[in-house]
Amino acid sequence: MDLKISKVLVDSGRGDNRISLLVEKEQAEVKRTYLLKQFGKANHYVNELSALMRLSQESSEDIVKAICLWRDPSDRQRPGIVLEYLQGWESSMDYAKRIEVTNDDIRAIGSRLWDALSRMHNSGLLHADLKPDNVMVDPRTGALKIIDFGFSVPFHRVQHGGRGNPRYSGPEIAGLVQGPINEAADLWSYALTVAGWFICKDGKNPCSPIRIDHNGDYKFVDPSRLATLPEDVRQILHALTTQDPLKRKAIGKSIQPFLTF
Repeated sequence: MDLKISKVLVDSGRGDNRISLLVEKEQAEVKRTYLLKQFGKANHYVNELSALMRLSQESSEDIVKAICLWRDPSDRQRPGIVLEYLQGWESSMDYAKRIEVTNDDIRAIGSRLWDALSRMHNSGLLHADLKPDNVMVDPRTGALKIIDFGFSVPFHRVQHGGRGNPRYSGPEIAGLVQGPINEAADLWSYALTVAGWFICKDGKNPCSPIRIDHNGDYKFVDPSRLATLPEDVRQILHALTTQDPLKRKAIGKSIQPFLTF
């Protein structure tokens, strides 16, 4: 493969990730376009590579696909993974904010996300950084893909503290509650992500249903905004933000959000 970087999209410095468009050329003509993700932290590279290799065995259409490994000759300090390029796709929050997107459209991607997470958990993996920006949607078809597996690890390797976005991460990951860290942490993030899709329809920020006060305690946002949520979404939110991870895991095994979609 004759690969060349055509455009750098994100570069926060050598200690962080760099995202670039990568083109494959054949006889001087562009044959395919990919996304190159280079990693500033070695553990994030190992986590993402291991997760994508494991999930590739599932042949899942709702997980971003890894193509190959590649190092930029001009930046050999940061190893890279070549990923499929999701041209025309957008973050799930941007999708949910579209005027033409209905509540049932959002329920449909909520159902697909639940199924994708279930397959991931059946493979023994925790995403650990699930949030709207890490769920991509094709607005033309409603197809969905989970991205960004830099924090993803097998259940038995998860440690407390320092993972993901605190507005979406399970409180056991942040060390705010005691208990085992397993798929229940992703269920918490799932509930906040889905509820955030509905909340953001009012055009106000923040879109996360949870805020963290100065004591490190979780608080729901303005009750008047929560009251605008459809009843089925409120039920999912309250069920899957149970503080006890063991209870949350048990609840997750007993429900199937948006089953009819």
